[in-house]
Amino acid sequence: MERISFQAKARTVDHLGREQIADCPTAISELWKNAYDAYARNVELNLYPNGDKASVAALFDDGHGMSYDEFVGKWLVVGTESKATDSKIDPEDQNGLKLRPKLGQKGIGRLSSANLGPLLLIISKRRDNPFVVSLLDWRLFENPYLNLSDIEIPVTTVGSSSEIEAAIDGLRLALATNIPVRTDDEPTDREKRIAFAWKQFDQLNQERGEPLVSVEIAELINNFPISTDHLKEWSVWQQNSSHGTAMIIGELNFDLEAQLNRSWTDPAA
Repeated sequence: MERISFQAKARTVDHLGREQIADCPTAISELWKNAYDAYARNVELNLYPNGDKASVAALFDDGHGMSYDEFVGKWLVVGTESKATDSKIDPEDQNGLKLRPKLGQKGIGRLSSANLGPLLLIISKRRDNPFVVSLLDWRLFENPYLNLSDIEIPVTTVGSSSEIEAAIDGLRLALATNIPVRTDDEPTDREKRIAFAWKQFDQLNQERGEPLVSVEIAELINNFPISTDHLKEWSVWQQNSSHGTAMIIGELNFDLEAQLNRSWTDPAA
């Protein structure tokens, strides 16, 4: 008799997130519920046209934010024990507000941003903690040949907002290691698995006449659309709040992109 555990493919995250969200308004609603559960007083969504680069959306709140340990141990963990911890809210995290009933359900709210656009820069600041900064491209989780454990999400901390721009550059380089990169060094076992998985996925997409996802990810990383200019409306960036979370989304989906194009009309109207 053998004892064998379940294993998860990277597409598990895609199934639980993007594919479970019906549309753009639902995705935004889920993210706003998360802000409510974080005892935010204010939450806003801003859209930015971006010249020759991909358009950008920025969702800001002034909730209690996340520390590094909370981001790694909860936000990056699918199926966290939220029901067990609902009643253990630190009064300081309520930000002077009355106890709120939890609105977020099933833990998919954090994955909802995948429905708005593939590229996500998330910055969170808990009171008396450094900024937590992370970068990911949700399209990594569309590859059916990758194991979930093969994808590495870069995360870092910085002490002040002035360090965030340099941190983003480092995160871009780290994110790129999730797709094949040319190197003169002997590839590691992980690099071999990644190269094989993307070769298989690209071949499958070619046969279907669909875009090569690895190429699209590389192009978006190289022609990076997000900058610290997109943080200027965030209350934490303005130093009007000592805590909160910013989610900056690049390469917006059609529903959000249409809001930026005032000349666009619905052919069904």
